[in-house]
Amino acid sequence: MNKKQLLLLEQLRIASELHRHMDHMIWQRFNYFIALNGLLLSALTVIWFSTADKTPPGFGLAITAVIALFGGFVSFVWSKIQKRAQLYHRLRTTQARTAERALIESVLNQADTTEDQWVLEIYGDKRLEEYEGIMKSICCSRFGMTSTNDLVFTLSMILLALWVIVLVLVVSTLIARQVVPLTFVSPISSP
Repeated sequence: MNKKQLLLLEQLRIASELHRHMDHMIWQRFNYFIALNGLLLSALTVIWFSTADKTPPGFGLAITAVIALFGGFVSFVWSKIQKRAQLYHRLRTTQARTAERALIESVLNQADTTEDQWVLEIYGDKRLEEYEGIMKSICCSRFGMTSTNDLVFTLSMILLALWVIVLVLVVSTLIARQVVPLTFVSPISSP
């Protein structure tokens, strides 16, 4: 290998490591996100079951509203982080592909036999999705073909929607309690 090829090989190695690092970071961030949402859900469960009899009416609902608001905020921020991570992931993928193409082209220019060229062009310039024969032979769901960033973004949007629903339900319940007080008047009461 000449110096140019060694340099291209090093660029490919660095781009591949950065790509792998970005994948690792996606899963690490995803674990934090899921853990935080699990803690919020656990806090809601504890509040619902422990404050029912011991606190003034509406206190549990107010705490639930605060937790739902925080959970919605976290999910919204998380969705933005995932979209930003998706940009970096695409950048790292493009860098790796560009380095790989340049290395293959450099080696192809020096290949002395047709067999050498065939070995280098086995994968060609196609993405995995373009190999229809392979894709049809592997049973894979739609989620298996979706990128990790897209899956995590979708999950964060679903959780955002759920937190907003909880917040709307709690706030509407609090408003209803203020408008119509929860006093029970017995229909058989004596004057």
